[in-house]
Amino acid sequence: MQRDVPDAMRRIAAELAKPAPAGVYAIAAKVIRDHVPGAAAILAYGSCIRDASLDESLVDLYVLTHRLEDVSRSTVSRFACRLLPPNVYYAECSHAGNVLRSKYSVMPLSDFVAWTASNTLSPYFWARFAQPSRLIFAADDGARRRVIAAVAEGALTLLRESRRLARPGEDALASIVRCLQASYATELRAERAARAGLIAEASRDYFSELASLVQSLGSAHNPVSAERAWWRRRVNGKLLSVARLIKAGFTFEGGADYLAWKIRRHSGEIVVMNGWHRRHPVLTGLMLLPKMLRKGAVR
Repeated sequence: MQRDVPDAMRRIAAELAKPAPAGVYAIAAKVIRDHVPGAAAILAYGSCIRDASLDESLVDLYVLTHRLEDVSRSTVSRFACRLLPPNVYYAECSHAGNVLRSKYSVMPLSDFVAWTASNTLSPYFWARFAQPSRLIFAADDGARRRVIAAVAEGALTLLRESRRLARPGEDALASIVRCLQASYATELRAERAARAGLIAEASRDYFSELASLVQSLGSAHNPVSAERAWWRRRVNGKLLSVARLIKAGFTFEGGADYLAWKIRRHSGEIVVMNGWHRRHPVLTGLMLLPKMLRKGAVR
C-alpha cells in the first residue's frame, strides 16, 4: 500500500460516517425489517444525502447481505443476483407525515467487494461509490471494515482513471468530471451533459482533498491506451446494462408501483396499479412507456 493511501482511507471512512437525513434511516430500517433481515450493511448515495427533498425523490440504498441466501426468498432471484448483481427492489414507508420511497439494490457483501475492485472491467460499482456515500447500517465491525475498504478502492480507482484521462494543464476536479462522464457512457443512462460536473461540484471539497492526499497513483503516459481501455468498458457496460434491464423485468419487486409514482411525480397524473400490473411489471412498463416519454418521466 502506498504511504499516502491510509490518509485517504481515513478521509473516506470519515465521509461514510457522516449522518444522513433522518428519513434515510427510517426507510433503511423498513427495508431491513420487512425485506432483507440478513443485511450486513446498507449504503445510501446520490441526491438523498445531498440536497433532495426526500418526499419528492427516491432514496437510493445499497443493501449488502451476509450471504447470497439473504438476498431474496426466491431461488430464481438469488440465481439472477449471482449471475449479475445487484437485484433492484422498491419500498415505501411513512415518516414525519410523508411517504418516503426507496429504490434499493441488494447483493452479497462479498460480491460488492469483488465488483468494486480496480481490476474489474466495468465501472458500474466503483464509479458510483467513488462519490460520497453514507454507511447507514453495519451489522458488525467486520462488515464495516469491509465496506470502507471496498468504497476506498472505488475512490482510488476513480482518481487513478481520472489521471489517465486528464488533459495537459487540467486540474484534478476537471479530470474527475471527465472520468465520471466516461463511466456514464458505459451504461444505458440518459444523464444530462452537465450532470457529472454538478456532482463533482457538489462534492468539490471531498474530491479535492482525496486528490491532494493521494499523490502516488501516477498517471498514464499513453492516452491511446487509456482510450482503448474505456472503449472496452463501454462495449462491456452497454451489454451488461441490457442484461440488467432484462433481469430487472423478472426480479424488480414493486416495479409497477415505482412506475406509477414516477408518472405522478413528473406529470401529476395518478395511475392506479392493479394485481395484474404488479404481476407483470415488464408488460406494464412497455404499455406505459409512451406516456412516460410524453410526460418526461424517462429520457
